[in-house]
Amino acid sequence: MPSVHAYFNKKNALVAKDQADGLRRGQAENSRRGQAAAPVILMVSGGADSMALLHMAATEPLDLGDGAGLVRVAKEHLHVLHVNHLLRGEDADADQHFVQETCDSLGIPCTALRVDVAKLAQERDGNVEEIGRRVRYDAARELAQKNFALNRGFLARRQRFLTAHTADDRAETFMMNVMRGSGMSGLTSIPRHRGLIYRPLLDYTHDQLKDWLKARTLDWHEDATNTDTHYLRAYMRHNVFPLLKARNPLLVQTVSKIADLMTDEDDYLEGKAARKLRQITLRKSESSLVLDALKLSSTDVVIARRVVRIVARQLIPEAWLEFRHVDAVLEAVAAGVGVANLPQKS
Repeated sequence: MPSVHAYFNKKNALVAKDQADGLRRGQAENSRRGQAAAPVILMVSGGADSMALLHMAATEPLDLGDGAGLVRVAKEHLHVLHVNHLLRGEDADADQHFVQETCDSLGIPCTALRVDVAKLAQERDGNVEEIGRRVRYDAARELAQKNFALNRGFLARRQRFLTAHTADDRAETFMMNVMRGSGMSGLTSIPRHRGLIYRPLLDYTHDQLKDWLKARTLDWHEDATNTDTHYLRAYMRHNVFPLLKARNPLLVQTVSKIADLMTDEDDYLEGKAARKLRQITLRKSESSLVLDALKLSSTDVVIARRVVRIVARQLIPEAWLEFRHVDAVLEAVAAGVGVANLPQKS
């Protein structure tokens, strides 16, 4: 976490960069040699947002939010991933065909996968939306590994996944997490980047991206399920947000600023928790972690909760912790005896 001085120096530098268009483009060209050769996987569904991402990546520089500014990705290093969830019959097949045809016209390779997400969700007793999201990211990681196997140069290790999440998606996720009672980490909503995943369109609204496509006479497909308010996101988008925007037309931008603020705060606290964990770790193996319970019990509860979550992520990557689970662990620690069972995602 930077100091106040460093934070505002960086912020002012970014503002100045945005205002100096010529300098900005010069910086993009200067960074091109180092960045453009890294393989980039575009996750494209065929909707307006992801089609805008595809055409932008193919024709103009993008700001990935990694501090490098605008960077033009060499087209030969772009690779599109499309996952057909087999949920919408002929419409889903039409989306797949549309994405493949567009990639062919742009000269960009496309990997299209067909996965029966409904069947997976039934087998795992899971949510279709969540299972679908996990399938997409798992597919992206597998594709990245294949790309790395084929291109073992240094830059292959810096390959990235780009998703087409927008400011609207971020605001909706924020409000969905509020409804679920999420803590600070949930209120960061959709981060600008995490690991190899980058989201360069988070400052655009959905309407802005549609206007961008229309101005260039570029097509996209509409997913009919996006209007099905049975799904929480669609309910938020069509039922809740219009009411809130009537009071605050800049709601999406306001929520995005809050999410950025929460991200800064969350990163800072997460760093302190990670340092505390190192300080109180007595023994560590692949399947276990032994902590000094006395030191953990004397730790500020805000940091202690995060220590528990970090340990859970390390030992049980699929753990789905709610506040009550973390509290149960800390209650046992405070009492000096006890057992807490942690749930796992299906």
